[in-house]
This record gives sequence, C-alpha cells and structure tokens, in this order.
Amino acid sequence: MGNWAHYWTAYLAQGFVVTIGTMLVGTLITAAWALVIVILRLSGIGPVVSAAKAYIEFFRGTPVLVQLFLFFFVPSALGLLVPPWPTAVFVLTMHLGTFLAESYRSGYNAVPRGQREAAAALGMGGALALRRVIAPQALRAIIPSLGNILVWMLLATPLTATIGTPDLMYQALIVQNRFYDFSVFALLTLIYVSVALVLGAGTLAVERRLRLP
Repeated sequence: MGNWAHYWTAYLAQGFVVTIGTMLVGTLITAAWALVIVILRLSGIGPVVSAAKAYIEFFRGTPVLVQLFLFFFVPSALGLLVPPWPTAVFVLTMHLGTFLAESYRSGYNAVPRGQREAAAALGMGGALALRRVIAPQALRAIIPSLGNILVWMLLATPLTATIGTPDLMYQALIVQNRFYDFSVFALLTLIYVSVALVLGAGTLAVERRLRLP
C-alpha cells in the first residue's frame, strides 16, 4: 500500500483518463444510438422493426467479452487492423444501447395515451408533441436508466483491456507484472467504487431536481 502513490502517478492516472473518457464518450454515443434504435422499433415498418429486434437480441444475448473479441480479433485475422479504443467504445455502445433503447421505449409508453391524443387535438405535429409533451414526461422515467448506463459503462471498461485499451485495468496489470504487487487491485477497487458513488450521487441529485417520485 505504501507504493500506491507511485502506482497512481506513474501508471494509473493515465489509465484513469482513458477509463473516464471511454465512459463519457461511450455514454453520450449510447444515449444517441439508443434513441435511433427505439425510433426504429416504434416505426411500424415490418423489416425495420425486425432488424432492430435482431440487433437487440444479438448484442443483449452475447457477452461483452465475446463481442470485443469478435470485432477486434476477427478483423485482425482477416488482415484488417482496427484500433483498440474505438473498437471498445463501439462494442460497449452497441451492447449497452440495447438496454437503454428498451428504457427509452418504456419511458415513451409510460406517457399516458391521453397526453398524446390531447397534443394531437391541439394541432401539434409529431415532432412538436414529442418535444413539448412526450419527451419531458418520458425523461423523468429515463433519467435513472441513464445513470445506470454511466455506471455500467464504467464497470465494463476493464474488459476492454483484453484488446489493448490502456485503461485502468490495463495499467494495473502492468504494475502487477512489473512489481508483483497484487495490492494494486485493491487500489483499483477503491477507484471504481469512488467513481461509481459519485455517479450515483449525481444521478440522485438530478432525479430530485426533476422531482421524481
């Protein structure tokens, strides 16, 4: 434990930047991508709905680690070199986007049908009704899921070390291999727990701000 300060400054700090960057960028893209998926699910166009469902079943039904290997090592075996970090963000986005898309759909369905009918009766078009009536109410139901996605994204990032992403786990493995000090994983645990607690507190503050029940 006496070497933790050195481990942090020499190794883990740079891995922390990568981990937080992966979490934030991945969550932002996931939030946008999940919206696309739920629009496709609700489009009512048979082939489009089927394609969206197939995507959801594939990415939700297979482990993240398998997906990382599939999209990183298979292209490499075919002679197509793909960089680790964008591949990691892509896979995490595709995987977690399935869960967030379902949360979006639940939030949309949670808005009473009468609200949508009232908006139509007032002459609001689909886009206007979505912006002024549906989205504000659905957002209150979706905020907890967005907070969960942030935490899930954080806790999934260690898996990306398996394809060479220089995140916290990757740097911790370097420390362990060089100094044979397994206590670095205790430090790693404290870091993840601390960040997760901050994210949880932030999500709760937003929920209270929106006066969620």
